[in-house]
Amino acid sequence: MQEGKFEMLEEPFEPKYIYWELCDSCNLKCKQCFANSGPEKSFFQDKDLLVKKIAEIEEKKAIPIRFGGGEPLLHPQLFEILEE
Repeated sequence: MQEGKFEMLEEPFEPKYIYWELCDSCNLKCKQCFANSGPEKSFFQDKDLLVKKIAEIEEKKAIPIRFGGGEPLLHPQLFEILEE
């Protein structure tokens, strides 16, 4: 393979799970945080978009979705998302 080029996979790629960052807000400020989250952050994924995308994923194939980000429990609509 030449540098700067890549080959397409011959078989379709099928992930084992999806890791979805729901927000960047967190009640902690850990120096080793890979998500660069903290209490001063305030981005939250849109609930309607999340519910729509989850439904699309479920239609194609049921695979686990893991929620992370900052602290997913800080998302103001987390339980509504999970119920739908």
